[in-house]
This record gives sequence, structure tokens and C-alpha cells, in this order.
Amino acid sequence: PQSGRQLVVREIVDRDDHAIDEIIAQRRAPPPQWGIGMKSKQESLWPMLLTVLALAVIGLLYFRGLQEPINTLHDLQLPSNPMPLAAGPEDHPARPAEALVVNPIELTQAGRQRTAVAAANDAAEPLDAAMSPPQQPFESALEALVGSEAFDQLLVSDDFIDRMVVTVDNLSHDKLPARLWPLRPVAGLPLVNGEGGTLRLAADNGARYAAYLQLLQRLDLKRLAALYGRDYQRFQQAYVALGYPDGYFNDRLVDVIDHLLVTPDSSAPLALVQPTVMYKFADDGLEARSMGQKLLLRMGPANAGIVKARLRELRRLVTRVTP
Repeated sequence: PQSGRQLVVREIVDRDDHAIDEIIAQRRAPPPQWGIGMKSKQESLWPMLLTVLALAVIGLLYFRGLQEPINTLHDLQLPSNPMPLAAGPEDHPARPAEALVVNPIELTQAGRQRTAVAAANDAAEPLDAAMSPPQQPFESALEALVGSEAFDQLLVSDDFIDRMVVTVDNLSHDKLPARLWPLRPVAGLPLVNGEGGTLRLAADNGARYAAYLQLLQRLDLKRLAALYGRDYQRFQQAYVALGYPDGYFNDRLVDVIDHLLVTPDSSAPLALVQPTVMYKFADDGLEARSMGQKLLLRMGPANAGIVKARLRELRRLVTRVTP
């Protein structure tokens, strides 16, 4: 017995044969006599030719359907970004205004120091350009600034600028994997007093951050800011690559510094809970804070005070200078 699809195809083929027979008969018939109400030969043939063409296409599609498995239809995929329909000028929405840059690097002390250093180098440049010393790469200049020992022990030099940018951008968010940090993680586990429901962060837990605080305290922030200003375009490119084509990294840096500066101060040892392996703050409000603010809370009030003081100084160097 024939299937339903085969019967449909047979009916189409029969209709095709009948249409073709009619065309052949019309060609053999004598030419019509023109008179009132008669149509031209071209006008009478066009509908029939279109009908035959349509039937041929439908028949071809049915035959292909018999030969190809049905599941191939599920392999069809629409373009991810279909071309929009043409629209008139009145259909185009207004373009959003470009993002306003609040702290352009060239109008900050960091940028001005960069300009002053470049001018001094130009003035002292020897006549023979080949004798001029090449500019140190950022990572090498940073190592000279912080010292080789601290650089090797505390910083991750590979892709340092990319790491710095992604860390700054995430300090005001929930978390960031330690493998992306520009600093090596603090060694050891948090120091905790008590047990069960009386867990508290130990007062001497802040000693775990001593090496980082010593580096921060002796760091020449003016030279660091000048180095940042010198190579700012690399920071900006890394920030755009994160998915901010219209963003400005220096503004993001200032925003994150402001976010860290409003971290609450706490003189009393903070209560903890341990629902799994990791410790959490018992206060839901503290636990809901960003990773940057929780880091300041964990290092203790004395260390947090040192970090905030240095952040205020850095902020002054990377914000727009008032004329």
C-alpha cells in the first residue's frame, strides 16, 4: 500500500502531466482570431506557466522530503544576528550619549607627572637617538619600584596589568578567583578563637598581612602613579577587553577606591560561622558586602586604617586636578 506522502506526490505528478498536455495542445491549435474580449497570447500563457512552475517546485520539495530523513529539519538554525528590516529615519531611535569621562588621565597628577617626565627626557635626549636608553617595560619598572624580593614573593608578574584591571573591577563585587589576582594569596588559614557558636576572628589574624602592609607603607605612590599614567593605555585596553567598550578605567578605579573607603570600622573581634569548610561573617549585613570590603574587615581595624590612608593618597593622584 502507498503511503499518504506517496499519494500526494503521485497526484502532483499527474497534475504536472495534465498541465503539460494542455500546453502542447495549445501550441498545435491554430492561432486565435482577434476580436472583442480576446486576450493577447502572452497574457493567456503567463498564468499557466506560473502554475506549472509552482507545481514543479512543490513536487521537487516532496520528492526531497521522501529521500531525506525528517530529523534533518531540526538541524536548521536561524542566524544569530538577523539583518534588520530597512526603516525610515523616523524609525531610528536616538543614539545614547557617549559616556562622560570624569577623571581623564591627562588631567590628573599622575598624567601631569608623566608629561613632565617625558618633557625632561626629551630635553636631556642625546643627539644620537640610538644612544637613548629604551623605556623600561611596566613590569620591569614596577619591580624596580617595589624591590625584586617583594616583587617575586608577593606579586604575580605574568599578565600583571590584566590581573590588576580585572581585580579592581571585581573588588566591589561578590568574588573573584584567586588565580586572577595580581598578588599572591596570603599564606595560611584565618586565625579564629572559640568553637561552635562562639567563633570569632582572632585579634592577631592581622599579622598574616604584615608583608603586604609593609610593602604598601614604603611604596612611593607618586612614582607608582606616574608609572600608571605613563602606561595608562595598556590599562584602558585591558578594561575595554573585559567588555566595557565605552568605559574608562581610571574612573572605575576612583569609584572602587571610594567604595573601599566606606567600609565600616569594627574594633571588636568579628563573629564568624562555619557552615561548611569556609568561614563566613555571622552578621548577614557584613557577609553581604563586597569582596573588597570583606578583605578590609578580615585584616583587622589597624591594617584597614593603613590601607584606607594610602587609598586616599592614591585617589588624590588619579583624580582630576582642580584648576
